Amino acid sequence: MPELPLQVRLEVTNHHPAHFTLTFNSSQYSVTLNPETNVTFSDWLRRLHPVLIGQNDPAGQLAPQELLHNVGTWLWQALLPDNAPVLEREALTGAVVRSRATC
Repeated sequence: MPELPLQVRLEVTNHHPAHFTLTFNSSQYSVTLNPETNVTFSDWLRRLHPVLIGQNDPAGQLAPQELLHNVGTWLWQALLPDNAPVLEREALTGAVVRSRATC
């Protein structure tokens, strides 16, 4: 039987607008995402839409692949923070790797 696709959910907690619960498979842990406090990341996000529809970086600073890589790296680091439980981080990492292998 084929493995189900990886589903990752971020749900806002009631405690703070930047605090989320990351849920995947049967695991979950808390993460803090505050992209508006990171000027560089916020700028990358503003420039992302044109790149996703096949255009160049509107600022002309990065190649499309480099912008996508930078955004993905920031998100990956935000979703796998050092303070997250080690077993859950490892489980998410493994699930992502397995999911990529089946694509």
